[in-house]
Amino acid sequence: MNQAQVLKIAGIDKNHPVMSFIREVSTAGNYRFRVIVAGATLELLITTLVKHHCKRHGGKFAKFTFDRKLLILHEMGILSDNRYRLLKLFKDLRNDAAHEHKFEITKETLSKFPITITTNREDYIVFHICAKMVMELWNEHSNVLISYFNEQARK
Repeated sequence: MNQAQVLKIAGIDKNHPVMSFIREVSTAGNYRFRVIVAGATLELLITTLVKHHCKRHGGKFAKFTFDRKLLILHEMGILSDNRYRLLKLFKDLRNDAAHEHKFEITKETLSKFPITITTNREDYIVFHICAKMVMELWNEHSNVLISYFNEQARK
């Protein structure tokens, strides 16, 4: 089964809101770019969830650090313990990508994330982790996120 067939089965077409992320993060290039784009996308989704679930103070909470937004959603039960742990791990990886002079992804770094593909190619594994983090968060909260990001839902 090729990528187009998988996307069709999942109900995702080229106009799906997550596809622009997939196009950006799969662009050939260095790992730093992929991790930063995925991190920015995750933060956008988390901020949206905070605004949605914290009706009264969502605008104020949206200005908090990514770490604090994760904690709020976790304490509210919106993020599972495992999702919270993975997002914090990815946040640390994104911070390294943004702030370290020499950014490297090691086998130790990769071992912290669930990898469900069978390849030794590091570039595929890094793409897989980035895409998996965003897609899983999207899928877990699509009932909320679709109303904010899908232009079809706005019409």
